[in-house]
Amino acid sequence: MKNRYTTLMLLSAGIVAIIALRALLAGRFAVPHTFQIFDTLTVAGALLILLQGRRDLHGQDWVSAPALDALVGAVEMVVFPIITLLNLIMAIALLRSIRA
Repeated sequence: MKNRYTTLMLLSAGIVAIIALRALLAGRFAVPHTFQIFDTLTVAGALLILLQGRRDLHGQDWVSAPALDALVGAVEMVVFPIITLLNLIMAIALLRSIRA
């Protein structure tokens, strides 16, 4: 019987392995930042999921996704300078996490 926490354990082990490997290589080579590695893996995983399930998507989905991205980008362009002026670091991190 499959353990109900197998996925969580594998994901946690993978994250720890990525961080440890990056830390080991950072002393010898110029490696990307940890967030860049995770961003790349997230986009690659999303692309694989998209390609596997593209038959389930309708035309409206393909139109609404770029439109929502443009909306989030426009809001970010308006709000980001105001937040920067106020120097609210947590709000900047929240905006960047929404965009990623």
